[in-house]
Amino acid sequence: MEKNNVNFCENVKKACICRTDSAGEAINGKLHFDGQCICDTVENRLTALPAGDYRLVRHYCKQYARFMPVVVKAESGAWVQLETRCAQCEPREDVSLNTLMPCVCPMLKPGNGVHNRHDGSIILGAVLVPGCLKHPLDTFYPLAERIRKAIKRKTVISLKIVEL
Repeated sequence: MEKNNVNFCENVKKACICRTDSAGEAINGKLHFDGQCICDTVENRLTALPAGDYRLVRHYCKQYARFMPVVVKAESGAWVQLETRCAQCEPREDVSLNTLMPCVCPMLKPGNGVHNRHDGSIILGAVLVPGCLKHPLDTFYPLAERIRKAIKRKTVISLKIVEL
């Protein structure tokens, strides 16, 4: 009986975004994955997700033409909403780190900051100054690979967003 509970617990990875402070239109935070601090985060105050429990999934983004980590509510309707959002995106040839999504899409992605960004994305990197990040690709790619491997092993990744 105890062995089954342990196996069940091994199939759940926990991620947490701890929002530490806000300055102007940016909310700064830290992303922890399985208890280890991975990187800093920046979100736009206007489109930031409310604090609560979510799930991380990988979804093919037509705009970025690759699988990206996306935050969804752990409800059955979340997948339908995700597909509806993706219908608004069109493939682009000139996507850069700071390219805006055409609609609100709470995606984990690399970038430098949230100035004029209202697409709900959670920008990953190393904090340079509040609201601005550096080395976004150095932090994004290892995290995206960890998420890919976990989901490939049929592991559920729960995400908790907390305000400190």
